[in-house]
Amino acid sequence: MKTSLRIVSIVAVATAALGILGAPAGAGKFSGNPVTIEKEVVGPVPAGTVFTVEFTCTSLSDIGAMGLEPIEITFDEHGTATSQNEFVIPSGLTCTANETGTGGAKTVAYACEMTTTHPTLATCAGPTTPTVSFNDVVDAEGVITVTNTFVPAEVKPAEEVIVAPAFTG
Repeated sequence: MKTSLRIVSIVAVATAALGILGAPAGAGKFSGNPVTIEKEVVGPVPAGTVFTVEFTCTSLSDIGAMGLEPIEITFDEHGTATSQNEFVIPSGLTCTANETGTGGAKTVAYACEMTTTHPTLATCAGPTTPTVSFNDVVDAEGVITVTNTFVPAEVKPAEEVIVAPAFTG
């Protein structure tokens, strides 16, 4: 019995790894739930700024305590992904996005959207650390958006200069 449980756990971990790492959303190679991590930037962002979001998935069940190594997603100063940001998640997993590199933003906000015909089986929670969960469902679609807001540098007014008129006459 223990051997069967171990085999099931190993197969579940391998399947989840294939689903998350092996096929970008829309690739058609794996049936699951597409998840996209998006970036929005507001305000003047310094050139060369890099944002980093950590994407982590864990099992919804206790079988095998499945967990996968976090995936690091990077974005440039325009909010364009510079690494893979679309993943296909199998059912039975819950995934969280957490920005670990804010690029010096004044504020960081999260939003999460789920498109599904089974709202009790596929959920999106947040807003401080958004989580998508897929419980026995495929073909639900999640989008997690991380928004960084930058505030323009404060411009101090010049000091008043008083000059006495020089009349010649």
